[in-house]
Amino acid sequence: MVDFSLALRVPQEVSEKIETAAASILKNKIILSYLPVTLVIGCTIKAIGFLNFIKEKNVLGITNPENLINVVFAGNAYYWCMFVFFLISILIIKLKHLVEFSLPVTLQDLNTENVNFQKIKPLLLRQLLKITLLLLALNACLYPNAIFDYVFKKTGAYCELGSSNPETVPDSKASCLSSGGSWVGGFDPSGHLFLTTNISLMVLFELKDLVYLKMANDDRIDQKYLLFSYNCTILISTVLLLIWWWLFSVTCIFFHTILEKIIGFLCGLITPLAVNFFF
Repeated sequence: MVDFSLALRVPQEVSEKIETAAASILKNKIILSYLPVTLVIGCTIKAIGFLNFIKEKNVLGITNPENLINVVFAGNAYYWCMFVFFLISILIIKLKHLVEFSLPVTLQDLNTENVNFQKIKPLLLRQLLKITLLLLALNACLYPNAIFDYVFKKTGAYCELGSSNPETVPDSKASCLSSGGSWVGGFDPSGHLFLTTNISLMVLFELKDLVYLKMANDDRIDQKYLLFSYNCTILISTVLLLIWWWLFSVTCIFFHTILEKIIGFLCGLITPLAVNFFF
């Protein structure tokens, strides 16, 4: 059988350097500043109008809501976040499992059929609770007629469809836009900043746990498939974080007022910081 993992394996010295650098970056809390720094820079660029021509001329479709990156990675952010969270969680549970079973166990433990599940159950439940809280927060704020839409409508937003019959007018931003209308007026907390802040920080915190757990147990890991899965998970997570940062940056530079962006960003901090603090 061909060992495909050999084709994608990083030389040990390079892998160790990358892992050490990643651990150093994730350990330093300054990494959390990349989003607020991007927000400040984006607001400044928008204020001075330095890149307005990109939106006016729709250069490369960057500001078009229907562009491929926005549709695939913002429109399906729930699924991407759950996918990468699932990958990281599997590795965290597996590495925790290796740690526990590197210790001596009794004959009674070895004869217990569900010893594996009993040992990983608390960690499994914790990971499930984390992702559940994140998805609840996203749905509570971004789902049509949820908190953000409520704020929008209470501050005077409405849908313009060119229809005189109010019964045909959608009552949420999503339904309005999907009906070809324009959602105008009101205070619009940035849903994109709320979304990308939530999922980016949640993944970052999980990556930090994974990297440190891996480094602490390097001498106990000898399965090639586990190392291969670890490297692939780090790569996928990094690519997604960069894409979400790009969407965050585009929103900061081209859309919303400064206050709408700040509120969206601050609301996006609540869930990942709370989950990281309590779990």
